[in-house]
Amino acid sequence: MLFSYPFAYQHVFIHIEHMPATNLPNLQTNVALAPYTTIHLGGPAKYFIDCTSVLELKSALDYAAQNRLPVHVLGGGSNTVFPESGYNGLVLRVNWQSIEFVADGKYTKVTASAGEPWDSLVFAAVSRGLGGLENMSGIPGTVGAAPIQNVGAYGQDVSQVITSVTAIDRSTQQESNFPNELCQFDYRTSRFKKDDQHKFVITNVTFRLSNEGIPSISHPDVLDELRNKAISGRGITALTQLRTAILNVRRRKSMIIDPADPHSCSCGSFFENPILTKTQYRLLEEKAGQPVPARPAGQSFIVSAAWLIEQAGFPKGYRQDSVGVSDHHNLALVNYGGTTAALLSLAEDIRSKVKDKFGILLETEPVIV
Repeated sequence: MLFSYPFAYQHVFIHIEHMPATNLPNLQTNVALAPYTTIHLGGPAKYFIDCTSVLELKSALDYAAQNRLPVHVLGGGSNTVFPESGYNGLVLRVNWQSIEFVADGKYTKVTASAGEPWDSLVFAAVSRGLGGLENMSGIPGTVGAAPIQNVGAYGQDVSQVITSVTAIDRSTQQESNFPNELCQFDYRTSRFKKDDQHKFVITNVTFRLSNEGIPSISHPDVLDELRNKAISGRGITALTQLRTAILNVRRRKSMIIDPADPHSCSCGSFFENPILTKTQYRLLEEKAGQPVPARPAGQSFIVSAAWLIEQAGFPKGYRQDSVGVSDHHNLALVNYGGTTAALLSLAEDIRSKVKDKFGILLETEPVIV
């Protein structure tokens, strides 16, 4: 996976003598999971398979059903925290990759496989002058995970450009195609994260990108990065300039996974920005005794969780038991050689202090297995 690095993990022991009979050549046992996640935490998976095709996925699901094994679907590992005890079941890694471009008038239909690294898709689109994904440059993970969380950054969300999601039912192996309106997209969520969280495995995603390639620049951090730098109109050059600026912003915040940057050993944003009604937001500002950073979203306000965390006593650089708050971003919790237990303890401390101070319970963004 593009954003996983082995670091000091040197040995993976495969004990095939304990494996139930199978025709899956890629099936392994006792596989360390930490190297498959960007936060590098977690014990071994009892069974692990790297699926490189939809056919192999179906065979793996059959195997799990026949042996009554729980299944955890893993993509890029950028949004998953495994326990130190590991996973007593089958971890199924989605790893087939492809991108297809089809002209569609003023737009281009782009279909990408679920295992395609997300930033590879963004790069491919920008390199063709296709607009709609450029602000999401540098987000770790895979294409299949993008609609689950309705990922987004710097003013763009995937729900704005996704036309359909194809997925396989884990139980029946029936393939379904979900048009955008049936995906139930909302802020950092979708049907695949809510009611259907354990029902489907996404196999590919189709996007509708603009051939005009007009950059969308509205976020203050990006505007600041581009200060005194002229964007060249539209198309490949303009989108490439914007992508470079966004990657620079993310890199300064350690939000680009880089083995040379210890502050990037994280899941990215660990907490979601809370969404409040106008009344709730007014009460929050009264309780805070000062303006609270937020942006309007229809009749609601999306409040800065980073600000709440800082005000609750967890500044950038805060450390606790070899885990901590990133030196560069309050929303990122970083593993500096700690354990899953230490990470979750810090996360709970933050949630508790924010709740006590502001009456808001922060929701965690990663999947805690």
